[in-house]
Amino acid sequence: MNKEKKYNFFKNIGYALDGLKYLVTKERTFQIELMTILAVSLLSFLTGLIELIEFLFLMPCFLLVLICEAINTAIESVVDLCVGDKFHLLAKYSKDTASGAVFLSILNACFFYFYFVFN
Repeated sequence: MNKEKKYNFFKNIGYALDGLKYLVTKERTFQIELMTILAVSLLSFLTGLIELIEFLFLMPCFLLVLICEAINTAIESVVDLCVGDKFHLLAKYSKDTASGAVFLSILNACFFYFYFVFN
C-alpha cells in the first residue's frame, strides 16, 4: 500500500524557520549581507537619503540578495555533500554560477539604491 505524506502547513513553516535560523546563525556571508542591508537601510532612511516610498521600492531588491544567498548556500551544501573533498569541474561550475547570481543581485540592489540616492 502506498502511503502518501500528509501536508502539514505548520510543520513546513517550522522547516522554513529552521532554514532561516541556520542562515542567520551559521552562514557568515548571509550575516554580512543582512547586517549591511539593515545598516544601509536604517542610516539612509534616518539621514533622509531615501524616503519611505523609495525604501519600499528598494526592499524587493534587498530581499532578492538574501534569497539568492540562501539558494547559493543550499547549492553549495548539496555540492559539498555529493562531491566531498574531490574536485569536479561541474561542481565548480555549480558553485560559481550560484555565486554569480548573488553577485548580480547585489549589483541590482546597488544600482537601484544609488539611483534613488542621487535622483
